[in-house]
Amino acid sequence: MGPRDSGAATSPTTSGSGLLEKLLAAVRPQFRVDVYVPDPQDRVLGTNLCAVPGCDRSAKRLCSSHDRRWRSRGCPDMAEFCADPGPPLHGRTEPGGCTVHGCHYGTSGWGLCLRHRGAWTSAGRPDPRAWAVGVPAVEWDRPPCRLPFCTLWTENDNQIFCSSHATRWRQLGSPGVEEFIAHCELRGRARIDFGKLAGQLKLEVQYAVQCRHDEQTITTPPAVVTWAIRQANDAAVSSLLDHSEARWRLLTGPRRRSFEAFLIYAHDVVEMLRDGTG
Repeated sequence: MGPRDSGAATSPTTSGSGLLEKLLAAVRPQFRVDVYVPDPQDRVLGTNLCAVPGCDRSAKRLCSSHDRRWRSRGCPDMAEFCADPGPPLHGRTEPGGCTVHGCHYGTSGWGLCLRHRGAWTSAGRPDPRAWAVGVPAVEWDRPPCRLPFCTLWTENDNQIFCSSHATRWRQLGSPGVEEFIAHCELRGRARIDFGKLAGQLKLEVQYAVQCRHDEQTITTPPAVVTWAIRQANDAAVSSLLDHSEARWRLLTGPRRRSFEAFLIYAHDVVEMLRDGTG
């Protein structure tokens, strides 16, 4: 379906067209989510994983964190680097805990939690490791951090994260608990955030992604869909059909062909769903 004009589409998008009902019936639960994380093996939507064994972050070769480590070592042989990539990356690993036996509070410096660090300072700041061994073991217990990969204790009854993750939560603007957990679990992984869209527009983009997935012909990395989502938001439309194909091309400006192509594709498949193929 080619360009028709440079203005807004004249046919209705929701009123009397039944498009919303068709979208509700067409979009499968797999794609009706706020955040869609493609299988790395998905030939259309998937993105390769980092070459470092055990790293689940998306990358063409190395994820950004491992790439920095590789470059800081002088770009050694890739097989050599992958065999010894260094300690686990921050993000989905448990922060350091207090070295006093039985204490699972997060560290506040010198391998000690805030409470034991105060006692260590009062003792004259001896060797912290030797001091921690000689301190009586902690026998009480506290609720653990809410992040699935962290077992450190919460600092007090008003917190649900350990000290390190509570700091990260505040740095992100104190988002909702589930939103923060999802952010930490998905950090560094390729994903499509449909949550930035609302109402029918969200269903339309989900439907377009579903169609691309089902056709199994043209690769569509999450970055391409993310760009289209940003364009739709910037255009302040409630439907992709609020603009004609030609208008979308004009609004998006020069861009790599694959990026613009998906947005135009999304417009066309939604229009076809509304009008049928006759």
